[in-house]
Amino acid sequence: MERERKEGFLKIIEVEDNKKPLTREDMYPKNSKNFDYGWISPEGDTYNTDYEGHSYSADMICEELWGFSGNGERKLEDKGWAKVTALMDRETLRKVVFVKDCYITKKQADTLFDLGLWKLGSVQFMMQNSIEKW
Repeated sequence: MERERKEGFLKIIEVEDNKKPLTREDMYPKNSKNFDYGWISPEGDTYNTDYEGHSYSADMICEELWGFSGNGERKLEDKGWAKVTALMDRETLRKVVFVKDCYITKKQADTLFDLGLWKLGSVQFMMQNSIEKW
């Protein structure tokens, strides 16, 4: 049952017990124009998670793509996905990109460039580290 626009919410969704009310796409859109934080697949696709949604989104991505659930972050990292997040630095959030073994694909590099993240020192290092594999 849905009730549109009540008390500042876009919509209220009532579901049965243990049923997920929203899909991965609803919660963590793929290739969103509003990407700020999230995951970048080896193919260069982005999955928007906001600042603190990496763990749960990783589980949902893994379940959707491979039928796997549990420790999705480790699974994505092992498969070469890039994690765009932030660390607190002197009371300011500083954006960072993490990739296992510091190797990225050409498509990930292109996406990071399009997102304006190529200026980050870690991204420049990963590009230099990976360029021979492209």
